[in-house]
Amino acid sequence: MLVEETNHQGAVRLAVLETRLNGTIENITLQAREYERRLGELNHSHQQQVDRNATYVSRELWDSKLSEWEAWRRQIEQRNTAYLASATWEGAQKEWDAWRRQIDQWRWISMGAAAAAGGVAGYIAKMLAGG
Repeated sequence: MLVEETNHQGAVRLAVLETRLNGTIENITLQAREYERRLGELNHSHQQQVDRNATYVSRELWDSKLSEWEAWRRQIEQRNTAYLASATWEGAQKEWDAWRRQIDQWRWISMGAAAAAGGVAGYIAKMLAGG
């Protein structure tokens, strides 16, 4: 009887250990699947971030373009400063007079064309010319 009890207890212990082992294996399998799922999500998120980053300008490129733009801006400011330093009232008056003569010439040409065409346009052109 003692041997039977020992065999029975051993069988019960073996059954308990097998059940625990099977439960542990099942838990490890479920945990492995969960890790795979999470890793898949992380890889997908990483790819989305890489794709988003491709739409932005890198810091190095931005800094180089910014320095080029600042150099161009300094060059323009130097030109403007040099121009303003060399500009005089007489020079500005000459530019104004030349512009005014050009406008007058265009006005007289357009009035001549209107007068040559006759009609109301010719009459308005004569009135504007003071005649």
